[in-house]
Amino acid sequence: MAADTSSRAAPTGTGSEGLQYWCPPQPTDDQGSAGPESLHQTVHHLYDAWNRQEQPNAKLLHYVDLCADLAGQLAALAEWLGMTVDEAVRPDLVEAATFDAMEGRAERLAPDTDILKDPGKFFRSRIRRSSSGAGDRAAVGTF
Repeated sequence: MAADTSSRAAPTGTGSEGLQYWCPPQPTDDQGSAGPESLHQTVHHLYDAWNRQEQPNAKLLHYVDLCADLAGQLAALAEWLGMTVDEAVRPDLVEAATFDAMEGRAERLAPDTDILKDPGKFFRSRIRRSSSGAGDRAAVGTF
């Protein structure tokens, strides 16, 4: 059961407000799990994936590698899966795997869970730098 974070409303602003909401410890449920929008839960999720990477049915992909060479990473994944991809359709598959393309089909592609109030926001986590930089530098000391 997820933690009840209803008493702590998520910020509607940007930058440091979101970071200040996400980083501090959050209430946990009876099993010690924090809400899905917390740093604690994100680190737990990453730790769990890292520990499973040596299993024969698990393939760990790195976001930065996907951003740098999506076509190459998808080709390597297809090879790992033992799949042959027709070269004529490969560009279409790579385009379909971009954030912009997936965001446009979020209703169909985002996981169907109780956590997501808006499936379109599932693809929002990609890195988007604002022209003002990394956010409120005065708040950095908070973290």
